[in-house]
Amino acid sequence: AVWTNGYVYGAVDSLLSVAAFNYFFTIPRFTLQATDPDYPITFLIMLIASVISSTLATRVKKQARQSAQKAYYTELLMSCSQKLQQGKDEQEIIKLAAQQLSILLERPILYALNKGEDALQFEVTPIEQAKELMTSMTAEERAVADWVVKNNKRAGATTSTLSQAQNLYLAVRGIQGVMGVVGIPSKYYPTLEMFEKNLIIAILNECGLILERRRFREEKQTIEMETQQERLRSNLLRAISHDLRTPLTSISGNAGVLMEKSIVLEEEKKQELYRSIYDDSMWLVNLTENLLSI
Repeated sequence: AVWTNGYVYGAVDSLLSVAAFNYFFTIPRFTLQATDPDYPITFLIMLIASVISSTLATRVKKQARQSAQKAYYTELLMSCSQKLQQGKDEQEIIKLAAQQLSILLERPILYALNKGEDALQFEVTPIEQAKELMTSMTAEERAVADWVVKNNKRAGATTSTLSQAQNLYLAVRGIQGVMGVVGIPSKYYPTLEMFEKNLIIAILNECGLILERRRFREEKQTIEMETQQERLRSNLLRAISHDLRTPLTSISGNAGVLMEKSIVLEEEKKQELYRSIYDDSMWLVNLTENLLSI
């Protein structure tokens, strides 16, 4: 039970152990005969005890293996999450996730961001195998990747959907859609185990959530910047309007006085009004030039 996997080996070993005990230790020795009528009951009890012991040992070993896998699973996800959060932009985040998968699966990984209507731009990690792997990205392979992005489902090799593809394509999912796609070569590599598949899905889901949070944060910053710019524009227009209203009011008032009472006004008073109109108009010219220079 310690050195083998499964319950069948333990049961067979228990049966062989009882037979060996009968052969070596019961009279007549070195035969499989049981002359004493109590022997069959003894053998049966020994067989049941041996089967129970091997079953318990197998179960304990299975639980220990599962605990070790869970510990590795948790440690890997925590480490991966910390590394992904350190990414400077979306491209670096998905690249870090692909590098984690490459180390885990010991094979190169294709990855691409989903940028809406733009075509998927695939890259490869490690970069040393990029040339070899990119040659397999035919139009049919890209069509499978596009299908994954549109339908938010896995497809390609080892699946029942578009299984003729050379790579297995998985969506990098966010809450509101597909953030990217990852391609895992399968043609010259062993089939993925269930534990590996669960790890891949967990890493890609974490990557998708981080990408989505980053995109939301950038959109929020853009909206806040636009709002701030609109507020500054409104304040600037309000200030300019106030600065323009004062000299224009003075110009229009002085011009009205000249139009209505120019005959009765003394020449000195007229010159004073003319100078005021000129000064206000020059102030407006200078203000306009300063605004245009900004």
